[in-house]
Amino acid sequence: MKKVISLLLAVIIAVSIPATVLADNNGCSCDTAPVVYVRGFGGAIYKVAEDGTQTNAFAFDADKITPHIGDIFVAVFSLITGNADSFSKSAGNILGGIMGDLACTYGGESLHNIVPTASDPTNVDKHKDFTLEISAEDRWDAMYDFEYDWRLDPMVIADDLNTYIEEVKAVTGHDKVVLRCHSEGNCVAAAYLYKYGHSSVEKICMMAAAANGINLVGQLFTRDISLKDKGGEIAYFVASLMQGSESAELISALLDVLNDIGLLDSVCNMLNDALVGDVLDTLYDEVLVDSFATWPALWTFVPDTYYENAKQAMFGTDAKYSALIERIDSYHYNVQKNLPKLLADAKQDDVSLIFFSQYNFAPIPVYEENLSMGDMLVETKYTSFGATAASYGKTLDLDFNSENAKYYSKDKIIDASTCPYPDYTWFIRGINHAEFPDAYEDFSAWAILYDGQPTVFTDSAHPQFVYYENGEKLTPVTEEIPTDSSNSFIRLIKAIFNA
Repeated sequence: MKKVISLLLAVIIAVSIPATVLADNNGCSCDTAPVVYVRGFGGAIYKVAEDGTQTNAFAFDADKITPHIGDIFVAVFSLITGNADSFSKSAGNILGGIMGDLACTYGGESLHNIVPTASDPTNVDKHKDFTLEISAEDRWDAMYDFEYDWRLDPMVIADDLNTYIEEVKAVTGHDKVVLRCHSEGNCVAAAYLYKYGHSSVEKICMMAAAANGINLVGQLFTRDISLKDKGGEIAYFVASLMQGSESAELISALLDVLNDIGLLDSVCNMLNDALVGDVLDTLYDEVLVDSFATWPALWTFVPDTYYENAKQAMFGTDAKYSALIERIDSYHYNVQKNLPKLLADAKQDDVSLIFFSQYNFAPIPVYEENLSMGDMLVETKYTSFGATAASYGKTLDLDFNSENAKYYSKDKIIDASTCPYPDYTWFIRGINHAEFPDAYEDFSAWAILYDGQPTVFTDSAHPQFVYYENGEKLTPVTEEIPTDSSNSFIRLIKAIFNA
């Protein structure tokens, strides 16, 4: 009899424990939906050896670089002498040694056993700490970080994201989450919306979104890059990159002087003559296509206007890439081109949409659209899903008496009226693609925590256009950016005295 009673008690305890947990976790009464953060390109991923040990697959340390010092010297000498074959061979050895762990097959799958940092959904209460009352740094710890292998197909990663979201829901007792996405994370979230819908999503916060592509990647994948006569663009790029620093004025003035005397153009043309042509074509054919174009994720960054030409430039008619092409086509045509509808459907079902787009940086100047306004990497027209932006260093001809003037930036750089969701799209001037200062974190947290759909008119403290002032706070954009049109030599002298 004692054994029977003991067995019955054991069964009761075994059944009651999960029931108790379920009762505690389901129907959470707090008003804060858990925030699932889908990070961008370049998070920590690890190569797993046969014995189970893990090493950082995305590391550029001495152990990987030192064995290829000789190849580096050979590559430089071959570049100077124009020996394309020797340069490509040496460059291939260097890339293979440094990036070999990240190689993918011709079908776009990982060649090695690579795993991301573990995504932990098990903390029941940490979502309750995502408030405006704590520091921005602490707020990072209150999000549920979804980690993934950022080289791979977002359509596959979306399956893991779906599993993670369901785990977070089960643990926290909430039936919906907020998706906070940065850069490539927006591509993953878009694939998730396509495959799983939006029934588990309360809000989508898209920050510096790469889901519409990046011109730089489009140009690189169509092999259409050039440094010829790019001195002025180099000066713009470095000046925009340095903005806000103590030495920005001095460096900008110095570059303008070097550009005005023709030195920057001469350097650019020398590099262009050394790189572009047979050397670059050989490098693509022998190294770059198989090293990087086999990463499915990079194809999510190819804008639609480049896409078909890019596939031809990278793969031609080579049948060995057929599985990869089928994979990347599935994402491009079902997700990237279909994203406006996916978002519209979500909005129609009362999912709140939030877009943050950064601007006033010149892109990396190796392609023809090198003065497109952007956040240093992604063009503002893409991250905002359609804003009209002035070229870097220029302004728009805006009529502030028009009915759309409420969507014009006072610095005359952005016309947000052409966005599909201008009321839900904020623009941050002076914060580049990879930056997350506390002021930006506080701003985005306000939008995420707002009860319902926030708009650019909801709160005067959170207007549509703000700029990052003195490296510490966001201030409303109220006037055109002042420019000094004096002679570059005079500006350099002024900058020296002001330094």
